[in-house]
Amino acid sequence: VAMQLLIQAVVLGYVERYRRGAAGTITPAVLWEATKEAFRPVMSTMLIAMGLFLAFFVAFSLVTALASAFGLFLVLVGFLLILIGMAAMVYLFPIVSLLYVERVAEGDGFWEGFAVVRDLVRGHWWQTFGLLVVVTIIVVVIVLVLSIPGVLVEALFSFNTLDGGGALRIVGLAVSALFGVLAYAAYAIPVLASAFQYFNLVERKEGTGLFGALDALAGPAEEAAVPAPSWRPPEAPSPARPPAPPTERGFRGGGFHDGGEEWGR
Repeated sequence: VAMQLLIQAVVLGYVERYRRGAAGTITPAVLWEATKEAFRPVMSTMLIAMGLFLAFFVAFSLVTALASAFGLFLVLVGFLLILIGMAAMVYLFPIVSLLYVERVAEGDGFWEGFAVVRDLVRGHWWQTFGLLVVVTIIVVVIVLVLSIPGVLVEALFSFNTLDGGGALRIVGLAVSALFGVLAYAAYAIPVLASAFQYFNLVERKEGTGLFGALDALAGPAEEAAVPAPSWRPPEAPSPARPPAPPTERGFRGGGFHDGGEEWGR
């Protein structure tokens, strides 16, 4: 659980700094500060979601227990309620996945962020759900593939020695640990997918990029020559004082001009 929390915080902290226009200046110290800022909303989101799931599970367990004690009809009713609960959890899966991103990016509370993400996902639920399921399957395959070398090495030493490997088994454990670290990196993929989908839905719903382009076109001629959104910093941010977050939702970061050049170059 701690590993999942840290991976979420690191990835979303990096995305948030990139969104603020700090591309090219995200050092380990800057990323650590961003991770600490992202850790609290990530942890609170996970705890609240787990608490709600536990309360939901206990309530349905009580209903089914009471139904079993009072007859077949109530058993069927309890079974139906369980199916409804499972359907509700499937429905909430993409919303909760994007809620982590929303809370880190926008700084909203749990229920405020939940309402925002619910409105964003409305009309794009299947797309979001399908994306997250496919990405999860890809991660499972990557983890399985990365576990094969350690299993093969350990089996090779175990089958070719009388003592089951002995000291040589340590080599197999070392190989497994090495590829296990690579497998941990794969867990960042669903977090990135959730971030991309969140900003994609924000752009579709609110058109932040379109409004930014219209604002640039509406400005004076000398400003239109370099159509950089007003929220971008004029120079590289200092690691000790990260740039302020954008005043509107969406992904407008990276610290690049529209032509692809970095700021300050």
